[in-house]
Amino acid sequence: MGITISSSSNIIFSQIVQTLTSSLISLNTNNGNIVIANTGYYQVCFGVREVPTTTGTTVVTSYYLQVNNLAVPAQQILEMKFPSSHAHLESITTIVHITANPSTLSVLNALNVNTTINNVSHTAAGCPAAYVTIVQLQ
Repeated sequence: MGITISSSSNIIFSQIVQTLTSSLISLNTNNGNIVIANTGYYQVCFGVREVPTTTGTTVVTSYYLQVNNLAVPAQQILEMKFPSSHAHLESITTIVHITANPSTLSVLNALNVNTTINNVSHTAAGCPAAYVTIVQLQ
C-alpha cells in the first residue's frame, strides 16, 4: 500500500495546503512541480515518509531537492537508513538561492530502485506522505 515513486523520478505533489493570495509560489498541477516566480533566498524544508517494501533488510533511500532539474549540493540531499520493520518521516531544512524567474522545485527519488511512500494512517485523510514547506527570506 502507498504511492510508488519510480527510480530517478520526482514525487508528484498534488495540492498546496496554505498560501497567501499574493504568493509567487504555486503548484504546476500538470507535473507536480512547485513553481517560484521570484528570485531570492528561500528556506525550504521537505520531508518524506518511506515505507519498507521488503522485510529483513536495511532500507537506504535518498531524495534530492532539485532547482530547475539541476544537480544538487549536499545540503539539499535527504538520506535515510533504517531497518525494514520501521517506517520514518524524515525531513531536511536548507536555504536555496533562486536566481531564475520562474524556477521549479522538485523532490527526486535519487536511487536506482523504486520506493514507496505513505502516511501513518494509510488513508487519504491522514497526514502527508511527502511535503515541502517554503518561506521566502528577506
